[in-house]
Amino acid sequence: MRAILLRCAVAFCVLCPVTCLAEPSKLKLAFFSSDSALLYRGGVKPFVDAVNSEKEGGLEIEVFFGGALGKVPAQQPQLVRDGSVDIAYIIPGYSAEQFPDNAVIVMNRSLAPWLPRASTRMQLTAFRATCQKGELRM
Repeated sequence: MRAILLRCAVAFCVLCPVTCLAEPSKLKLAFFSSDSALLYRGGVKPFVDAVNSEKEGGLEIEVFFGGALGKVPAQQPQLVRDGSVDIAYIIPGYSAEQFPDNAVIVMNRSLAPWLPRASTRMQLTAFRATCQKGELRM
């Protein structure tokens, strides 16, 4: 009887996830401007708050403001490539040579600024094509 209980206890310990005991993984997010910037308050902050509010998510995002990890907005993608940060807020137009696929979306806006639906459709189509190819380019 003890052998059966011992086997069950061992099986339970092996098969039971121990994520509740683990510390959450901390991700570093580089943001080149201040926490009062509209870009942060409107886009980044809601994302960070949603991730950090998940108690069982196992993730925690720490934001570094004001270019603390990299001051030049055009160099934000390189911070991710180098492993200095896990996430960076980037503006593809600042480093266009690193995001050649983005030129299609920008071109569409410049050719038809009076058609916002066309640019939205183009953005969605480009995003879906990139995802289907399995290559989210950096």
